[in-house]
Amino acid sequence: MGSIIYDFLTESLLFDDNLISDGFRSLDERQLAKSVQDYREFVLSSLQAMEAEARESESSTKIFSGSQQTSLDQLKQAAFYVHQFVIPDPLFPMTNVPSDFTEHMREYLKMSKTTIDRNRLTSAVTYLKELIPAVAANYVKIVPISLAFEPPQQIPVHYSENQFADHLSRELLEYFHEKAIVRSLTRYGDGWIENPDLFVCRGIAVHFMGHDEEDSQVFHLFRPRVDSVDKETRIATLEMILPDDPPDLEEFNTWVFQSINQTALRLYTRMTTEVTLGTSFGASYLCRSSFAFDLLGKTFPISEDLNAHTATAVLNLELPFLDKVDLATLMRVRTNDGEAFDNFRLELESKLRDLRLEKDPESIRKKAEHAIHEISEVQLPRVKSKIKSLKKSALAEAVVFMAGLAGAVQSGGWSLIGAIMATAQGFRTYENYRRNVKENPSYFLWKVLRSSEDKI
Repeated sequence: MGSIIYDFLTESLLFDDNLISDGFRSLDERQLAKSVQDYREFVLSSLQAMEAEARESESSTKIFSGSQQTSLDQLKQAAFYVHQFVIPDPLFPMTNVPSDFTEHMREYLKMSKTTIDRNRLTSAVTYLKELIPAVAANYVKIVPISLAFEPPQQIPVHYSENQFADHLSRELLEYFHEKAIVRSLTRYGDGWIENPDLFVCRGIAVHFMGHDEEDSQVFHLFRPRVDSVDKETRIATLEMILPDDPPDLEEFNTWVFQSINQTALRLYTRMTTEVTLGTSFGASYLCRSSFAFDLLGKTFPISEDLNAHTATAVLNLELPFLDKVDLATLMRVRTNDGEAFDNFRLELESKLRDLRLEKDPESIRKKAEHAIHEISEVQLPRVKSKIKSLKKSALAEAVVFMAGLAGAVQSGGWSLIGAIMATAQGFRTYENYRRNVKENPSYFLWKVLRSSEDKI
């Protein structure tokens, strides 16, 4: 299969097609929780082997997507150039049981109790099922990345005299504050909703301009009250209260400043950890926003070689033929026609090479679209025409050969000269096919599209 994760899942209730189609509604919470926890225990016991799987392939076009899920369309698009993708396990984050503190906090904030999200679970295992051809072709490797970011069971209490302003360099902190977007929260049903602007309150959400909304962080400003202090054990008992009345403006502004700093530190720590993990896998880190790219550029020396540049360009393109491509077919053609795949990749590099000198985003976009148009709209029809011509040629030679064979039979049997000529005719036809068709860079695209149509 290409992944030990699938060796386990094929025997698990989590991969049962009937349960998946039912959204796991026929399983009670206890059965479902056991299946999820069994999966967690297996992953933790197999962690080293999974990481070794992700490291075993050495390629200059290997990408690590970090802790965020990569869509099937993105993986399919990258497969026209990238050799391998290391992605996070979408199921493993759901195996982490929230701490008692987290549950009590949710209850206090009048949020619903944590249970297994069956819709999210169904989505995760469906995604894993759809990935089977890519995993079998050694194109996708799956690692439980979220394990590196799980909160501890005992929540630590942090204190800073300057609102955590000294945990990042001045340059980084200024960049975060320049990009910060802070919005107020108000109660709504079993949760909280964001308001379009910021006003004095006790709940805020911190985002960063140009970055994924999923990386936002929510804060609530509690009012502590000391119940008791044991001087011998140095243990204090505190009661945290979330009043209905807002804080004064000075306290609120200080809290917002601190919240931006804490969110910045959390995000920066996660990104640098992901870059380190990607390096350990021998893969380039996939930046999903200009914000992330600029941020990491302030810390790491980013030198984009030709392979990384081409991979970036391919991921940013809109491929007009993508919706016609079947993932399983694409993986099969990549595996069976490796030479054609390499020719296609080299052609992409050649077409997109000059874009490295461009600085204007619009100019880059237009030239990249022109390159794809050349491959898919100009060269591809030539391949189709040549294949059609060769088929006619092969048919005509077959008719001539059959007529020659009939004459040979009538005159006493298969002559040695006739056999040699027949072999030579077939070899010449194959050489024409290989030289004029298979060596054309667009042959790979033609094969993928044609095979996908046949499957449909």
